[in-house]
Amino acid sequence: MKKTIKKSMSLMIALLMMFGIFVGTTSVFADEGHKVVSNITSTGVGQFSKISGTVDLNKTVNMSELKLVEGTPEQYKGTLSNSVEATDLFDGAYKLYQSKYEKESTFLGNFRNLVMFNKGEKFPTVTYTVNFPNNITVDTTEVKAAEKTSAISKIETVASEHSVTFTLYLGNWEDFEGFFKHTKAEQGQLGHTIDISIPFKVDASNVTGNSLGTITGTGVCSLYKYGRIFRGTEIVHITSNNSFDIKR
Repeated sequence: MKKTIKKSMSLMIALLMMFGIFVGTTSVFADEGHKVVSNITSTGVGQFSKISGTVDLNKTVNMSELKLVEGTPEQYKGTLSNSVEATDLFDGAYKLYQSKYEKESTFLGNFRNLVMFNKGEKFPTVTYTVNFPNNITVDTTEVKAAEKTSAISKIETVASEHSVTFTLYLGNWEDFEGFFKHTKAEQGQLGHTIDISIPFKVDASNVTGNSLGTITGTGVCSLYKYGRIFRGTEIVHITSNNSFDIKR
């Protein structure tokens, strides 16, 4: 009898989810004054919630002045760098967590208590790839990345001639409540930054005009739910698409 009741409850919840009875939408936009522009939306309730949205990092990027390589007429050196406060980067997500999930109480199970996973039950991460055009070559030996925040436990870097991928490890493999405690502890403080630096060389010998090429950046945070119900379901999907023009 008990097994029948449990099966019936699971089926009922699944059907309710399919017909959208639990669907509600919450949107969060970044406050004025932040360099990171976030647009994040949440639908659903409890452990059946899904978060999606975009993050614009254009205002956090700095392009150094290009310098002509000595002894060459059309070769330049420059550096693409980024420094962002962790509280700014995660501001949109944290505000959504505060408004909807921090004190949530539902018989469906609380979203904040879900352990964060990448697909395949792997450590939760954010990846960001910077792509360069063919006439721009990355100095792979001098690419740097550093974290000064407890929200990121480490950063891995994979660099090739025309692209660099950064993998940011989120917290210490916690549930959402544990992760956002890192952000909460750093609120109102400066210096908890995530910093990257990519030196590069530009070959302008076949380029006419002032534009030397466009660098693009693509980021994704895709987190999954693992457990008894809807195991392996994506519950967070946030992307970032940015571009930076290089001029003489």
